[in-house]
Amino acid sequence: MIRSGVLVRQKIEIESIREIENTSTILSSPALSFDRIVIRYGIYDETVISPKDKTAFCKLLKDRNHSIVVNI
Repeated sequence: MIRSGVLVRQKIEIESIREIENTSTILSSPALSFDRIVIRYGIYDETVISPKDKTAFCKLLKDRNHSIVVNI
């Protein structure tokens, strides 16, 4: 579940995540920080977020879906 502000919520199934990697894009996103990662999921979808602990976040996702490619 991705939260941005009070009203915005986006749900991504862990099984649909294909890849996670660092990004420095300045595009608008739910990520308030510039220390961001991009999550690619589904066929063509992606979102940019900034978890508090990127390493722990990626490990948690990888533990649940071993096929995720992590490039951070």
